[in-house]
Amino acid sequence: MGHFNNFKVTVYCVSSILQNMDLETLEKQYDFIEKYVGLDKVYLEPYRGSHWVEKDKIREIAKFFRDRNVEVSGGLTTVVPDLSDEDKDKQRLFDTFCYTNPKMREQRRFRNIVPSFSMKLFSMTSISPTAPAKSASRLRATDHGLISEETL
Repeated sequence: MGHFNNFKVTVYCVSSILQNMDLETLEKQYDFIEKYVGLDKVYLEPYRGSHWVEKDKIREIAKFFRDRNVEVSGGLTTVVPDLSDEDKDKQRLFDTFCYTNPKMREQRRFRNIVPSFSMKLFSMTSISPTAPAKSASRLRATDHGLISEETL
């Protein structure tokens, strides 16, 4: 059950923060947001740029939220560093992946490894407090990247 009638309070947790997050700090931050607005859903980002979050850490953080009846989903932001001097002159917000750039489209790391890593993490079972378990992952493209509709 959400904290509000007309919307969910959602937080997107980026990989660079999750990578170094310990449960004590997470609990303090959670208690703060829960005290003032409540939290209904989190998106956990297992990868961005050069930041990979260990699978066990993602699972531990997901369990933390699940234990507090917070819905958990995976998020993936499509970022890649400049691959050439030409890339530096092009406007890209936050190093986002440019689908019109042939050099970026050739990046196998993003095309193969990252989606596979993320789908394995977020396709096991649903951890929405009220949703039934599901077996297949669905990714949805957004302006900011790929969002997993399935959860840990």
